[in-house]
Amino acid sequence: PLRAGSLSACTSVAESTAPRSVPATVTVDATSFQPNPGGQAEFLADDRHRIAAFLAGYGAGKTRVGAEKALDLAAANDGGDGLIVAPTWQLLHRVTLRVFYDKDAPSAGVLPRQLVTRHNLGERYLRLCNGARIYYGSADHPGSLEGANLSWFWLDEARLVKHSAWNVLVGRLRASSLMTQLMQLS
Repeated sequence: PLRAGSLSACTSVAESTAPRSVPATVTVDATSFQPNPGGQAEFLADDRHRIAAFLAGYGAGKTRVGAEKALDLAAANDGGDGLIVAPTWQLLHRVTLRVFYDKDAPSAGVLPRQLVTRHNLGERYLRLCNGARIYYGSADHPGSLEGANLSWFWLDEARLVKHSAWNVLVGRLRASSLMTQLMQLS
């Protein structure tokens, strides 16, 4: 499993316009989340299957464990691209992204700010210090998800997504990387 210190240390090269960038070591605690025994723990630890799903009722922590798994997959795929998807832009911004990375609340979100070297709002991605890019988008127009070469994706609230969006996302998993995995949470 990737949990054990997957992002405990990350060497970052600051993005700047200066001719030389100075590497800095960023240390974070990537093991502070304690999943519930059973489903959450099994889902988070699963690094053997190409498709991982966590299906549970209201309040079971599906979005939180999905955010934790997304962070693990981004850590495992240096320089790779991942995609966080919600059924609509409203759900993406109101729920999913706030749990993963809340730019307005420094202590909120699973992704530690120290790991983010760039947040490109126009292109809708976060660049991490290991070179990974985490794009985010909505599934309300499945064609907008086309074209990417992904190492992984996280589909939150999958039960609300059209089947055509699912097909597009699965077709995007084609990057050669350490670990390719998709996850569906509903």
